[in-house]
Amino acid sequence: AANLAMLKRTVKKLFSYYPVLAPVTFACILFSAIVTSIPSLFVQNVIQVIEKWYVSRDWVSAKAELIPILSLLISLYVLSIIAILVYKQLMAYMTQGFLDKLRQEMFGGMQDLPIRYFDTHQHGDIMSYYTNDIDTLRQLISQSMPALIRSIAIVIGVFFIMLYYSVWMTLLLLVGVTAMMIISKNNVIQPEELPITDNITISQKDSEEYFEQVNLHRLVEQLEISYIRRAYSRYGNVRDAARSLGMDASTFVRKRKKIEQGRE
Repeated sequence: AANLAMLKRTVKKLFSYYPVLAPVTFACILFSAIVTSIPSLFVQNVIQVIEKWYVSRDWVSAKAELIPILSLLISLYVLSIIAILVYKQLMAYMTQGFLDKLRQEMFGGMQDLPIRYFDTHQHGDIMSYYTNDIDTLRQLISQSMPALIRSIAIVIGVFFIMLYYSVWMTLLLLVGVTAMMIISKNNVIQPEELPITDNITISQKDSEEYFEQVNLHRLVEQLEISYIRRAYSRYGNVRDAARSLGMDASTFVRKRKKIEQGRE
């Protein structure tokens, strides 16, 4: 629920910054996704035309029927490629502008904060709001949101195509998927299935007592410390170590500094 609320706020903010470009970009994403999901309809029509004229071998008549179908398909693909190029360029432009506008808005809000806020917060933590925290939105806007919209559009498009071919088969599939979700809903992950093995040994006998006492936050923190130390020990420099863990260098430096301060 919290993630959904954050996504809604981000989308609302994006549309407030770009009331014209944002709808155009989303329309291009939807169009390219829909075109991706409809080739099966054209393939079915092509197969029907070939089956119709296969016996008589009247390929001239078959060609007359195939050319309009293939021309329409090619036209849609060309428009889809143009839409993809347009939305990628617009998304890159809006992402940079969104981050810049958000930083300016945050700076304006911080100017109204009382002095004691800056006395009680470290300068590095305040700067991390402008760098690391806002940079996390970069991937959300430029990659995650377009991928989510494309996926939803493709699923809806495929669903209607399935209804077009066979309503009963579509209903049967929905019943099967629903049954699978109900059956797998109550599955319990066993301790031996957890991918947490660093410095932790859990026997079947003690698993219940262990998971009643475990502090998940502390456990994740210990794993993070372990992997940061291993990465830096292996590569010897911040850039490669951060890249191996899938984080940016500034985040790696901040977390490693906190670890070293904790040791002191």
